[in-house]
Amino acid sequence: MRPALLGAVAGIAGTVAALTLAAGVGDAETTPARYGQVHALEAALDVDDDGTAGRVLAVLAADPAVAAVNDSRSAVAQARGASPAVYTFQPVGAPLPVVVDEGRLPAAPDEIALGPYVAQVLGVAVGDTVELTGTRAAGRLTVTGLAFLPEGPANYNVDGGWVTGAGFDALFDAASFHLAHIAVRDGADPAAVARRLDRAVHAVSEDVSVHAALRRDHSVELLVIRDLPLHLALFLGVLALAAVGHALSVAVRRRRHDLAVLRATGLTGPQCRGAVVTQSVVIVLAGLAVGAPLGVAAGRSLWRYVSETAVTHYVPPPVLPALVVVVPAALLAAVALAAWPARRAASFPVWQALRAE
Repeated sequence: MRPALLGAVAGIAGTVAALTLAAGVGDAETTPARYGQVHALEAALDVDDDGTAGRVLAVLAADPAVAAVNDSRSAVAQARGASPAVYTFQPVGAPLPVVVDEGRLPAAPDEIALGPYVAQVLGVAVGDTVELTGTRAAGRLTVTGLAFLPEGPANYNVDGGWVTGAGFDALFDAASFHLAHIAVRDGADPAAVARRLDRAVHAVSEDVSVHAALRRDHSVELLVIRDLPLHLALFLGVLALAAVGHALSVAVRRRRHDLAVLRATGLTGPQCRGAVVTQSVVIVLAGLAVGAPLGVAAGRSLWRYVSETAVTHYVPPPVLPALVVVVPAALLAAVALAAWPARRAASFPVWQALRAE
């Protein structure tokens, strides 16, 4: 039984791990927030009158379908070995739900939250200081966190940093880009909200328009491995079935004499078949009890590694879908695998097995 138990544990653990990894890949492919893109709309605020930009921001934040608006000014700074795009974190009303991998967003003029890639290039971590040079002055800023950035013309989602408005003004004379990043509420249609906001802001300034946020496809790396977990789950499932099926066949053959004695003393055919089915179910239950937790842990560890490699925000994949598939399928397979050995155990001639007696 040891090879059967090991095969069941390995097969179930591998299948659960593969399905958990597949759930993480599917979630990242369909959720822009995993790449730090929490806003659906943008509005260009490159207007000469600062008062006009403020009125536009107020109109955007007042819409009931808008969850958050950020007054985002950006410019490119210079650092040792990198040129990060620096954004202002200036909420208008509710703060933009920026995705933070570690630490927090800046709260003081001498603080910055860096993108994961920039932090890696500069060789800094949370709590370290980094020197940035802008068009106005240079400054040393304390790294308060690692956070994703909005996709922009001058940066990717992991290339840049967040500073406060005062911190931005200390570094730069003026912004290269001035945008309003707009997050819509759950259930709202971004296209419909964009049309409504566009009409509203045109009443304030005809130079401002609301449009869909810039989206770059970051799921290319994940597409390469999208089908691999499912193929691996299928292979490991077949491996577990083969191990349990072989164990049942061998057990019936080796215990033929014991079964014959029991049948001769009154064990009925259904009881004999039930004994084999029980053995199969017990093996699978043991595999589930040990293999399912191992599979969940392995699948989440694999997804953490993949998400770090693809520079994706790690969120633990849901395990319920994998268990809903694996547990019933394993129990049904246990009964199906026991069907033929159980029939053999209940139907062979007793006198042949006991002839030597």
